[in-house]
Amino acid sequence: MMRIVFEREFKALFRNIRAVVCITLLMAASGVFLLLNSLLTGYSGIQPVFSNMSLAAALAIPPVAATAINSEKKKETDQFLCALPVTRTEVVVGKFLAILAFFMIPNAVMALYPLALAILGASGAAQGYVILLMFIFAEAFFIALSLMLSAFFKEQWLAMLIAYAANVILFVLGMISVLFGGAVEYILKWISPFRRFDPIVFDLFDLTSILFYASFAVLFLALTVMKIGRSNASVIWTKKKSIICAVMAAIILCGNMGASMLPIHAMRLDVSTNKLYGVSKTTKEYLNTLDEEVTVYLLNPSSAEEKLHSFIKRYCALSDKITLKEIDTTKQTDFLSKYSLSTTPSLYSMIIESDRRYKLVDSEECFAYYYEGDNEYLLAYLHQYLGGTTMSPSQYMSCGAYFTQMYDYYKANNASSQMASAYEIIQSLAGESVYKLKAEAPITTAIEYVTADKIPTVYLVSNHGEKSTSANPLDISAGIPENATTLIINDPDSDYSEGEISDILKFSDRGGRLLIVTDSQLKDKTNLKRLIAAFGLSAEDEVLSINGSADVSAVTNSKNAVLAEVGTLSVAMSQVNAIIQSDIQGLELSPLLTVAAEKQTDENTDTAQQESEESTDKVIAMSVTKSTAPKLVWFTGGDSFVKDTSGMTEEEFQEYYYLLLLRNASLEWLKVSFASTLSFDAPKEYTAQVIDISTGAAMWAGVLFIGIMPIAVLSGSLLNRYVRKKRSSAAESFVEQ
Repeated sequence: MMRIVFEREFKALFRNIRAVVCITLLMAASGVFLLLNSLLTGYSGIQPVFSNMSLAAALAIPPVAATAINSEKKKETDQFLCALPVTRTEVVVGKFLAILAFFMIPNAVMALYPLALAILGASGAAQGYVILLMFIFAEAFFIALSLMLSAFFKEQWLAMLIAYAANVILFVLGMISVLFGGAVEYILKWISPFRRFDPIVFDLFDLTSILFYASFAVLFLALTVMKIGRSNASVIWTKKKSIICAVMAAIILCGNMGASMLPIHAMRLDVSTNKLYGVSKTTKEYLNTLDEEVTVYLLNPSSAEEKLHSFIKRYCALSDKITLKEIDTTKQTDFLSKYSLSTTPSLYSMIIESDRRYKLVDSEECFAYYYEGDNEYLLAYLHQYLGGTTMSPSQYMSCGAYFTQMYDYYKANNASSQMASAYEIIQSLAGESVYKLKAEAPITTAIEYVTADKIPTVYLVSNHGEKSTSANPLDISAGIPENATTLIINDPDSDYSEGEISDILKFSDRGGRLLIVTDSQLKDKTNLKRLIAAFGLSAEDEVLSINGSADVSAVTNSKNAVLAEVGTLSVAMSQVNAIIQSDIQGLELSPLLTVAAEKQTDENTDTAQQESEESTDKVIAMSVTKSTAPKLVWFTGGDSFVKDTSGMTEEEFQEYYYLLLLRNASLEWLKVSFASTLSFDAPKEYTAQVIDISTGAAMWAGVLFIGIMPIAVLSGSLLNRYVRKKRSSAAESFVEQ
């Protein structure tokens, strides 16, 4: 018999001009949100439309649902329901389903939106229907709430006013939740049905939100049933009903809280078209075998990168060995002081820590721009300066700023053709670069690093008076650790023993790398010379002198692999030794620093002959590779690296800075970085696709969804009302006759 109630209520809604106006306005509002959020902006995602529609539904439903029960008494139609063999539950559920079905009319129009965006080039139409399903559950929540208030308040205007007040309070609680933080923020967001759309905006279908809407809708309907009598009149609220309501509310609250505690990856389904929140099978298998506690400190999370935030939370939930802690460094001001960080981490950076060690994963490592255009000049620029078409966010911004400066320069100098070319490059960079998330690789690699038994380590040999560096000190007489990958021998005061040299050679044979810096006293260090000779190198005993001076100007060899990111530099050095090379099979020697030797003058040689003789450059620093793998970098003139900078001129300081930069570049070339043994999924697009639609076409679509369709629904209802009224008048005239 509930079907009779449903049909009666559903038909009555079409004759109710207020109800028809509400669904018409709701339909028009959805068209406005589609036009503003997608069509005019080129944004292909449908999520913002339905997120905004939750508020529109909260405004459109009370005039319809908050009068559904108390209006029966006012119109004296409750006796008809009383005469029917229906229970109170059937009456309430029948009315609820009728109103819900009535609001399916604007939902049917909104179901066209994903198809319209798909026609325009967007992907993921199915995603739109998943979001629409969630919106329907939200409508059910607001309908049930308004029905309950309709039963509790006899006056229609009062029931509507209370419904609006309740919806406004719930909306405001969700909005102000961010002002509190912590548990208060979580509770306020949990209470607000409007904040339940937050995950879906970021492509996460939250099953706990569906449970929230459905369970509270059932509670509201149950309260409505208990409130009304068989004749649809109000009944006395007994103590027994209060107990039943309290028990039901407690069960629903506990059920919802329990569901919210379930693993986030189980309750929030990834509905993104490219499975943005997924990780590779190898990462999942690795995390399942993780047997050591790891803490991920997420620094200063905010709503600016909510997708990354969600990815990190879902990632950490994959293993019970990983604990995620969110840190606000503006409040915990001393948190970073216990870590030796060279730079201040940016927002959403992570410090991943185990009992062994820690590692910083900067948020820049989690993103990259991939240029997929074909502008030849831009491609050449990216390959020359970045070695490819992948850019970090900061590199992308720098690249855009560089070409913008070029554009402004050409514009100021009226160079129209160059200006047009620069503008074309800017447009290509902006329009054909894809922003992608690649957070899986750096996070997993960092976890591997902090839990690894052995990690590649650079050591400074320190038991022969070597100049100190930031590397780990090592007494070579005690042997070389297994985790050593690079040894620094930095200008020792005394020679090494034969046993120590033998250990270093064995270290090199098993893949170890050496950075050696020597001074002019190398000639007195027989065993160290034997080590260097193993790589086909030796040095002249005498200090290199140019025009009678031991101070020389050296130039870098731009073809040397060490200088890939340094380029051509000129540095000042002193007390250097010229390097002598000899061939050893399997080793490749490449000059790193060269000094132009002075030309010899002879009174018996004419000027023309002297000018035709080319001087031979002297090599004072050398790199060695074996099968393309770095083996050795050797600098002579070790005293040049230790100078007092206080009295230097600007030019002298610049040359000294370049020399230190060159040594650091050599160490970077020799270092063995920790590398993951896993394979990861390809980076995934982080932002929604851009749809290509002209402003004119967007406006015509707006006219269709904002004007034509809502007016058609309103006109159809008015026509139906007019026809029914004419039929009623004709019937009355017939009876009178």
